[in-house]
Amino acid sequence: MANSIAMGVNDERRDKDASEEDGCEPRLGQTSVDSVKDFCERNQKTFRPKKNAPSGNKGVQLKKHIDATLGSGNLRDAVRLPPGEDLNEWLAVNTVDFFNQVNILYGTLMEFCTPATCPTMSAGPKFEYRWADGVQIKKPIEVSAPKYVEYLMDWIEAQLDDESIFPQKLGTPFPQNFKEVVKTIFKRLFRVYAHIYHTHFQKIMSLKEEAHLNTCFKHFTLFTWEFKLIDKAELAPLIDLIESIVSPVNPDERAASRRNARPRALSVRCEQGAKGGGGGGLDVWLSRGAMLGFVGAVAVELSTGKGVLENVGLTAPLPTVALALTGVVGVFVAFIIFQSGSRD
Repeated sequence: MANSIAMGVNDERRDKDASEEDGCEPRLGQTSVDSVKDFCERNQKTFRPKKNAPSGNKGVQLKKHIDATLGSGNLRDAVRLPPGEDLNEWLAVNTVDFFNQVNILYGTLMEFCTPATCPTMSAGPKFEYRWADGVQIKKPIEVSAPKYVEYLMDWIEAQLDDESIFPQKLGTPFPQNFKEVVKTIFKRLFRVYAHIYHTHFQKIMSLKEEAHLNTCFKHFTLFTWEFKLIDKAELAPLIDLIESIVSPVNPDERAASRRNARPRALSVRCEQGAKGGGGGGLDVWLSRGAMLGFVGAVAVELSTGKGVLENVGLTAPLPTVALALTGVVGVFVAFIIFQSGSRD
């Protein structure tokens, strides 16, 4: 696969040449969300100190709502915007929450994810991430995985602490580009999940923390999917796992659907084009008339040895005139056909 630059702000994702994935395919179980809370509480080894939700009554209320809905065990309900609430407020509180979750998860791997074991920030053999923040580091640079995560957490903390981006006072408006900043944060947090799954999942299993990782990632995925926070191209390293979360179906059915996806899309498009006017469009009748006229002219010439115009007593027009008439008719027919095609 050719190298490609990821869509995003001032950083780069490189797709590295490889013949196959590394086979990371964890299953998502029905682990209680309460167990994840217990895990977070007993795991004091965080990569960074936990951030608090935005201050003010609204932030506190939304944080309580998150905790209450997570306690119900229904993650799909937990990610939805509560009725009557402001979308930006909801994104802000959840951004802090997911930042803390990734901090805790990565904190369990700090002694295993080192510059020696992870000299590049990668997600399997095909994807490599380079760091740039557009301010201190403007040109993407290759760094080790722990250094990338360090840069990332520094950058996210700076965004969360900037009151012009994440207002702390109730009633202070959010900036116009707020959602774009949030999307960049979630895109980069996803890369930490991708690195953990592809590089450290076996270690996670040996620590018996895979259930917690899977539940946290499911929560993260459902939230980003609900609000379209990460472009699909960025999700490629874990796309099979993500598809099993957002649209759980039988694995065999999903594989068959993928195999048939392209031909089915093409066939549907062809059918829609053919059905556009019920078979009675002007372009269809012009085509039929042209075909019949051509067949008739050939038949007349074969049976009489003369052209159609000679048979009706007319002499053929001069070549220039004939060419001009042919051109006018051709342009007119093409215009009608293209107009009809654009309506389909």
